[in-house]
Amino acid sequence: MISKRVEDNNGWYEIEGNPISKVGVFEYLGSEIGAPDKNRVYKVLRSAEELSSEETIKSFRLLPWVDDHTMIGPKTKVRAEKKGIHGVTGEKIYFENDTLYGNIKLYSQSMANAVEAGKEDLSLGYACKYKF
Repeated sequence: MISKRVEDNNGWYEIEGNPISKVGVFEYLGSEIGAPDKNRVYKVLRSAEELSSEETIKSFRLLPWVDDHTMIGPKTKVRAEKKGIHGVTGEKIYFENDTLYGNIKLYSQSMANAVEAGKEDLSLGYACKYKF
């Protein structure tokens, strides 16, 4: 398999057209999404209509990404500096074939090592609105 990683002048990886979200139904524990029942597993729909909207596409630009699925930022209990940011999405975000794609840049050496060792699942540290 050929890697899409390109190393820039600083030695950081940038990856064009990286999948960052997709249409489907995904399971989350209530505590992960601020649901009424913290221990219940909720099925969350990410629809093509929502992922392809201009508002969603704009909202995915220049987001930090982290290891594990942790929502970070001023509106959460987890601060970026405490969790650690491994990189950011770029501004080339687009929706195609039920998948949201974007360019990403990787800054963390520990994450670069993990990616080189085969790690594929990364997480954007963003908040969203759920309709229960």
